[in-house]
Amino acid sequence: MGALWASLFDRKNPKNHRTTAQAFRYEDVLIGENAIEFPEASVGPDHMRGKIQISQSEDLAWDLEFMHKLEPVGHLPRWLEKTPIPKTRSIVSSPFTEVAGWIRLADRKFTFQNANGHFNHIWGTNRVSELFWTFVPKFDDDPDDWSMEIVTVRPQPLTPTLTFVTLLKGGVQIHQHSIFRSLRSSTKVEYPKLRFKTRLDDYEISVESEMDKDQIAGYIYRDPDGSPRYIEQSDIGSVKCVIRHRGKEIVLNAKQAAGVEFHGTRPWRKDHEYLDPYQTQF
Repeated sequence: MGALWASLFDRKNPKNHRTTAQAFRYEDVLIGENAIEFPEASVGPDHMRGKIQISQSEDLAWDLEFMHKLEPVGHLPRWLEKTPIPKTRSIVSSPFTEVAGWIRLADRKFTFQNANGHFNHIWGTNRVSELFWTFVPKFDDDPDDWSMEIVTVRPQPLTPTLTFVTLLKGGVQIHQHSIFRSLRSSTKVEYPKLRFKTRLDDYEISVESEMDKDQIAGYIYRDPDGSPRYIEQSDIGSVKCVIRHRGKEIVLNAKQAAGVEFHGTRPWRKDHEYLDPYQTQF
């Protein structure tokens, strides 16, 4: 079985926010050497194109091209990647990438060039128990051109959490591969807020992030045994990031310009609808 998700966030007009998902028979999904083809959609190393029905009178379409600037980055330490221990693996195929193209909601078309993007690939045999993620492609009023991604994962219910962080300054990437610093980091979950504290080389990093309360995508992933993972994500969240380095402190803010995600084994709230394409009956 294959599934396609699509979400649109519009910080200028919340009425344009949409989240939808569609399931397909496995035989209707073509996995090729350079692309995965769904009916009316495809994803490849440099593109995402497609169309998905939202209602009888409305669809969401997109044609996006990615301009890769940096080499792919894995979150796990290299020695751990080579073992069979991880049941879920992740690679940022194109960190802090540039995107050009268009998105169309019904008859409203949004066209852009040199937009900030993120191209990630996750695969494995079982999903992690918990995951908390914040991504800032560009901070407000920042002459030094910082970018940041931070993620905390709990691989299984009784295991400790691991935190990984990537900083980008002026096009130069710094990534954390230390398992010891990953274990010593702290993450506080105060839905819909997250608080991270970690270190990266000689940088001390504190991050406070929050989902946008009006535009949240909610959906369900499932393990092979059918057990659910409840996901809530807002790509127009807000972030405050404090970086201390060699006696200096830098305070960075991003208002409605960050990706913030909650991922767990239980619903994050009772009044939210979680889309579940895996329950589709063919």
